[in-house]
Amino acid sequence: MYSIEAFPWNKNFESGVPLIDEQHKRLVELLNALAGHLDYQADMPTFSQMFNEWVQYTGYHFSVEEGIWHEFFPEDDWEINHQADHSRFLDKVSTLMSEENTNPSDQMISEIIKFLTQWLTFHILDVDMRMAKVALDVKLGKPLEQAKHEAIALPLQLAECKKESKELNIAFNVLLKNQQTDKQEFQCAISDMTNMTVFPFLKKLQHLSANRHQADLLNILEANLEHLIKTYGRANTLSSAYLRLTPVEIQVASMIKQGQSTKTIGRTLNIASSTVSTHRKHIRKKLNLDGTTNLYSYLMSLTD
Repeated sequence: MYSIEAFPWNKNFESGVPLIDEQHKRLVELLNALAGHLDYQADMPTFSQMFNEWVQYTGYHFSVEEGIWHEFFPEDDWEINHQADHSRFLDKVSTLMSEENTNPSDQMISEIIKFLTQWLTFHILDVDMRMAKVALDVKLGKPLEQAKHEAIALPLQLAECKKESKELNIAFNVLLKNQQTDKQEFQCAISDMTNMTVFPFLKKLQHLSANRHQADLLNILEANLEHLIKTYGRANTLSSAYLRLTPVEIQVASMIKQGQSTKTIGRTLNIASSTVSTHRKHIRKKLNLDGTTNLYSYLMSLTD
């Protein structure tokens, strides 16, 4: 799994409760793996899988953490507010997951990672740190209300929290800028090399081919290569849509998107036109398209 330190763990994040610190560190590791998605150009399905893993582990961590705090704050306002904070966070994450599924993009991913980083920073350094101090003091025999009063009076946590959050934001923004620059440079390089070393030979083959079937295949190959270069390193809804289709359906859909007729698709794939029509129906069903939506128009509308 690719990972980068968008959120570097340090001793400032240690609460003094070993199990909670261990789980917070794991959350940070998973968050850094999510950030690695942007830097290493993993595809959207990989990001969605990693995001789901992060959310599942977060839910597990919340249940463990709430169990620990309940021992020290039974039915206390701090416990109630802490649980409500967790619930609000999970609701927000659910919304982000829905948005990411319907509109995947690098910008969407970066917004998700920024939100997770900021929330986790403030929650650990301010909320959890104060609760940990109270719990440790109560364990040593200090009355709960006195321990809470002293924790509330702590002046440094919020300032440290803001400092850490600002530094993380700066680091992440630099990472995004460098990643975008690297992506654009590589895209230009691969485009130049392909134009010089691949497309000229494709053109020669197209001119030399007397066989219509071969010409169709070469045209499709050219169009698919151009699409790959154009969309390199970018999350797109077209790839997400193709995940629902079989390999043959993907080939049919890609040729429909290129404006190929049913007859041409059948000739190219060496299948009957009626079989192409059946694939069209299956594609429409899997993409949840009603009878009024034009399949070609829909495929063209998907972001590249």
